[in-house]
Amino acid sequence: MTSNVFDIIVDSLRWFFGFAIALLSYINYEDLITQIFAGIIVLIIGGIIIKKVTTKNKDIPSKKIENSKININVEKLYFIGQSLSNDIIYSQKKPIQINYEKKVDLEKNRKEKKSKYIKNDSVDYLNELKSWIDVKLEEFFRLEIKRAKFDNKPKELIEMIENIKNFTLSSGKRIRPILFYLGYIISGGKNKIEALKTSIAIEIIHSYFLIHDDVIDQDNFRHGNLSMHYKYEKKFEDKFKGKNSKHFGISMGIVVGDLASIFGYKILTDSDFPLNSKIRAIKKLNQIISNTITGEALDVILVEYPNVEIEKICEMQKYKTAKYTIEGPLQLGAILAGVDEKLLFSLSRFAIPIGIAFQIQDDIIGIFGDEKKIGKPVGSDIKEGKKTLLIAKAMEMGDNSQRRILKDALGNESINIDDVNRVRDIIIKTGSLEFSINKSRELVTESKKYLNEMKINDEYKNFFYGLADFIVERKY
Repeated sequence: MTSNVFDIIVDSLRWFFGFAIALLSYINYEDLITQIFAGIIVLIIGGIIIKKVTTKNKDIPSKKIENSKININVEKLYFIGQSLSNDIIYSQKKPIQINYEKKVDLEKNRKEKKSKYIKNDSVDYLNELKSWIDVKLEEFFRLEIKRAKFDNKPKELIEMIENIKNFTLSSGKRIRPILFYLGYIISGGKNKIEALKTSIAIEIIHSYFLIHDDVIDQDNFRHGNLSMHYKYEKKFEDKFKGKNSKHFGISMGIVVGDLASIFGYKILTDSDFPLNSKIRAIKKLNQIISNTITGEALDVILVEYPNVEIEKICEMQKYKTAKYTIEGPLQLGAILAGVDEKLLFSLSRFAIPIGIAFQIQDDIIGIFGDEKKIGKPVGSDIKEGKKTLLIAKAMEMGDNSQRRILKDALGNESINIDDVNRVRDIIIKTGSLEFSINKSRELVTESKKYLNEMKINDEYKNFFYGLADFIVERKY
């Protein structure tokens, strides 16, 4: 058998089995007749695929199969099929491997431009990892829904799972699971597929926080869609006219958020890592949640304070964002790789400043950003009376007239776009915007200093340099 023929056979079989697993994963597996029918369809289409691939490749010279877009799609089909096959595809002696660190083009760009790091490379890598994480999220929820149906769980529970799925997949940068995964990799972890699979735990925990956060902030929209509690409120209104739909929506928002948190723990406890590492990781997750609740409580309390010191705002941002968004995921991944406390401390020194910078940029986007990109009304932080660095510095630097306008706008649910524009104008004229931008850049510089001291692979160090720049320059 020539190498060319072997390549053709491999290519054909990969398409065939990838398609088969993907199709069967969508089939109701309790229905035997449906399975048989699906099997026949798979055989017919598989034969057509093999014939077409063989015909297409018969005159092509022998060459090594590369990680082309076609093969990447095959890998995605395999991942989609895991919900049915229960990871059977990985029990093969030589399963199809996915090079999660594949950055051939990125490395080529670095060498050509001879730069220390390239921000766009980091963004490309973020997007690449995000696409894989989305696949794993889709797969997890599909399997949970199938299990619930198979166990004859109440339809209300199935609806709740579907709502968490839609909420989680509707949008998001996936920065937390990406950092979870990279924390594992830079710490010397070897089970990369399992790390990526487990990383979605922190993203579903994020959904839990967001669902509850929308209740606290009385936000009716998230990522351009109805927030969870408001979705249930509207459903109740349509079904039971004249009753307390608002209370129903809030109640269901709390319950659905709680269910999301259970899924996060389930993914972590069910993961294929050593028991001791999982126990350490669960303790760390408890700490992350505790820190985030502390930050959320400070955020709620500071709204009621007429004047808030900048140091207090930074403390709130440290607990609500830095420890939760950057430090926590990095350390979770590192713990599963079995690292000691020394590296965890180094990760923390890098993460906290960049995490606060992340929140400052979030606040800037919340007032000056594009509503379509951020998925919620611009100026909603003003309506909620949020005490951000932008507002605190504007209050400190503004004159009496400007302070009065800010005080009238903060927490005022009836403000319009003209009121928001007046607040924007004051933030700019008082120098608060410039101060906040400079503060975030100073924090990123501090993070880079600690990053430079860390003993990690230069490839990933360069990625984190680029990530740091992306955080302070992003528009969404």
